[in-house]
Amino acid sequence: MTKLEIEKKQEIKKKDNFFYSIESLGKNVVIDPNAPLLYSQIAILAFSIFLNPFLGAVLLAMNIDNKSNKIKVIGVGVLFLFALVCFFLIPDYYLSSFARNVYYFVIFVGSFVGGYVFSVVFWNKYIGRETKYRAKPIWIPLIIFILFMLCLIVAILLLYVSIHGLR
Repeated sequence: MTKLEIEKKQEIKKKDNFFYSIESLGKNVVIDPNAPLLYSQIAILAFSIFLNPFLGAVLLAMNIDNKSNKIKVIGVGVLFLFALVCFFLIPDYYLSSFARNVYYFVIFVGSFVGGYVFSVVFWNKYIGRETKYRAKPIWIPLIIFILFMLCLIVAILLLYVSIHGLR
């Protein structure tokens, strides 16, 4: 093996490193008008961690051209959503203070794992590690999510009032 081949293998190992992958999330964003307009890896990671991994999957799926790959990404997003919903079904009031903290930590870690899977693993597989792109604004998906959550809150309040009445 030549020195160049060894260096190339070491560079590939470095790029496959977890922390290198997280550090390099925004390095391919360019301002070239010919570059494709995609939701950024950072946006996908942030949506996954702070909102829900399913939303990160939706953003990534909107970036992917191939329909079967979109379905795969959305399918994994649904699995993360299902897992987190099932975890949320554990009644919070049965847990001790320590167990409650562990509970929330597990939810956060699950969201982070989902974000990593979508923003690094699937991104590299379906879009490409070295793809240069322009970052698409996240305001529209964020506004849609906020409106959805407001509708959900109103529906829950209406259900509560219809069951318990106004007191």
